[in-house]
Amino acid sequence: MSKSFCLAKRQGLAEAAKELGVKHIPTVARNDSGTPLISSMFQLARENSNSELLCIINADMVLMPDFVEAAKQVKSQVER
Repeated sequence: MSKSFCLAKRQGLAEAAKELGVKHIPTVARNDSGTPLISSMFQLARENSNSELLCIINADMVLMPDFVEAAKQVKSQVER
């Protein structure tokens, strides 16, 4: 199962995902205004991953170097 996905239907995204070696999932549900639904994104991620920890990151977000460590800390706190 994949660890990273591209969740959207945009021109060129399938090709970019292939180039990056990540799975492309274009079938995100949208509301009546066309806005992608976060609930749909998480559902698709759960269906395509066996990870206990899921995170959605928009393409315009910049992750700091400590992101993975912070996620691990959150996971360990939830397990307590």
